[in-house]
Amino acid sequence: MNTSLCRALLALGLLAATAALAACDAQPDSADVLREATPGSCVRIGFGSQDEWQAVGCDSDAPGKYKVVSAHESADTEASACQGQPDVDTGKIVLTDPKRTVCLRWAPKVGECVAQGQGHYFDCSVGGGHKVTAVHQGAVDAEKCKSDQPRVYQGDTVVVCLAVNAPS
Repeated sequence: MNTSLCRALLALGLLAATAALAACDAQPDSADVLREATPGSCVRIGFGSQDEWQAVGCDSDAPGKYKVVSAHESADTEASACQGQPDVDTGKIVLTDPKRTVCLRWAPKVGECVAQGQGHYFDCSVGGGHKVTAVHQGAVDAEKCKSDQPRVYQGDTVVVCLAVNAPS
């Protein structure tokens, strides 16, 4: 339940104050999700907003899912702290004190679209980027992708096959 809705329900008197506050506290905001992310955990980005992060299970079918490769405190205000790390597609900065850098890799499903080099998901119907054609768990052999472009994650032994996405 989002914070605005919780406050509205409280104002209307539809919920007892303690029950509403408990529901509001149960859902961390986006900054909390990234602040509390640990390597090996998974998060997803909401398609409505680039700042709408949610914690999800790594085995979930959630769209727009990323696996946390590393997370550390950093004085750096750029996601460049993630560059050069193996298996990293993008980095996010949580602007709190202390600042925290979270380095992420895609954990896509077949049929999702990703923007190589930019590290984000997008709606496939707009065209461009790459569409995920296969995900091979337990593999590091790029040949699994045949004619598609492979993205190999050595640390998690996953090969993601990508094809150029044409507009629909």
